[in-house]
Amino acid sequence: MSSSKTILASITKLNGQNWHTWSKETKAYLTMEEFWELIDPTEAAPTSVANLKHDKKAYAHIWFLVEPNCWDAIIELKSGHKAQAALKAKHEKDTLSTCMNLCQHFYTLSHNHAVGVMQFVNNVLTVVCQLKSINGKPTKDQITDKLLIGLHSSFTAVHTNIFLHTPEPSGPHLSPMAKLWP
Repeated sequence: MSSSKTILASITKLNGQNWHTWSKETKAYLTMEEFWELIDPTEAAPTSVANLKHDKKAYAHIWFLVEPNCWDAIIELKSGHKAQAALKAKHEKDTLSTCMNLCQHFYTLSHNHAVGVMQFVNNVLTVVCQLKSINGKPTKDQITDKLLIGLHSSFTAVHTNIFLHTPEPSGPHLSPMAKLWP
């Protein structure tokens, strides 16, 4: 049971901009908990007493996977099946516009030197994963450029060392290197 709670806590809550990633993680989690078949919006709503009880329990799981600013779509509901359908209707957007919004977010990310490099790297990689989930993943060169260009100006020495490195490191190789940066 504690591993379920750990997994539940590790899923980034639905925040209005992460539907594609959230829905995949949530489906995997709810499948593991044996709720998905009850709440799958492509299936008929549950009708038996036992299934209705599990459907309400599934609703509670969904509730804790949604940020408060997104509760408006499900606050009046008591069914996991209806909640999942309502969230899908509200947040599953046209992939092209979602891709454009995520790309815009990707390119506006910048490193706050007071917070540290790993937070910046993790933010970039989170958006990369979201883009990948809708087949809009940036290339390795774009990720590398974003990581280097987005670094605070106090990291000029890091830029120089990375550019002089042969072969030039790319996205996945920069993340472990970032742990070494101050």
